[in-house]
Amino acid sequence: MSIHLPIIICSIFLAASVGFFFYGITKPPTEFERRIAQVKGASGDRILLFRRFYNETQQRTINKKLQEAGWYEASPAHIAFWTILWLIGTCVFACFLFIAFDIKGPKLLLLLIFPIIGYYAPHFMMNDAIKNRKKAIELEIPDFLDMLASTIAAGTALNAALSSSISVIKGPLKGELQATLADMRVGRSRSEALTALAERVNQEDLKMLTSALIQAERTGGNLSQILDELALEARDRRMLRAEEVANTLPLHMMMPMALLLLPTMFVMIFTPLAAHIAVIFQHIQK
Repeated sequence: MSIHLPIIICSIFLAASVGFFFYGITKPPTEFERRIAQVKGASGDRILLFRRFYNETQQRTINKKLQEAGWYEASPAHIAFWTILWLIGTCVFACFLFIAFDIKGPKLLLLLIFPIIGYYAPHFMMNDAIKNRKKAIELEIPDFLDMLASTIAAGTALNAALSSSISVIKGPLKGELQATLADMRVGRSRSEALTALAERVNQEDLKMLTSALIQAERTGGNLSQILDELALEARDRRMLRAEEVANTLPLHMMMPMALLLLPTMFVMIFTPLAAHIAVIFQHIQK
C-alpha cells in the first residue's frame, strides 16, 4: 500500500469538511430558515443552515436524544456544526502527526482513526449526557416519591403536592417537574403534561410514576399508597442494578490484575530464583 494513500484520504476528509463548513456559512438562508432564526434569535441565523447535514429521520432522532440529554437549547444543526469542527480538527491533528513524526507503513492506518473519532465525538458526548442524566433522575425519584406520598396523605391536592415536593430534589428531575407544572398552569391538562414529561425524559422509573399518576386520576385510586409502593419498587430496582454492577466487577478486574499484578508477582517469584541460578553457573564456571 502506498504511504500516500492515508494522506490522500485525510486530505479528502479535510477538504470535504471545510467545504461543507463554508457552504453552511456562506449559502443564504431560505425564508423559512430566516423565520426560525427570528424566533430563536439572531445568533441562530447561520447555525440553522447546518441542518442540511442530516436528513429528516436523523433530525428527529437527534432531537429526541437532545431532549433526553436535557440540551434544550441545542438542535441537530448545533450537533452538525460541532461534528464538522471536530472532523476538521482531528484531520488536521492526524496530518500534524504524520508530518511531525514521519509515520510510515501500516501505522499510517492509525491516523484514519482520528477523523472517525472526530465525526462521532459529539454523539458520544450526547449519549454520555443522556446516561448520566437518567442515572441522576433514577437516584432522585425514591426521595421525591416519599415526599409526594406524605404530602398527598396529609390532604394536599396533587398539583400543590408536586409543587411542594420539588423542594427535596436538586438535580435534573427538579427542572423537568417545574416545566411540567408550568405546562399545567398555562392550560395543558395534567395527563397531557405528565405524558409529555415521560416522553421527554424517557426514563423507566419516571414513566411508571407518570403512568400511575394518570391512572389514579382516571380511576380515583388511593394515590398515596400507590406512590409508597412505587418508591419501594424504585429503591428495589436501584438495589438490583447496583448488585448487577457489583457482580460484573470481578470480570472488569481481571484485565488490570493480569496487566499489573501478575507481572509484579512473577518478578517477585522468579528474580530470586534467577539470581540463585546465576550464582550456581558462576561456581560451575570457576
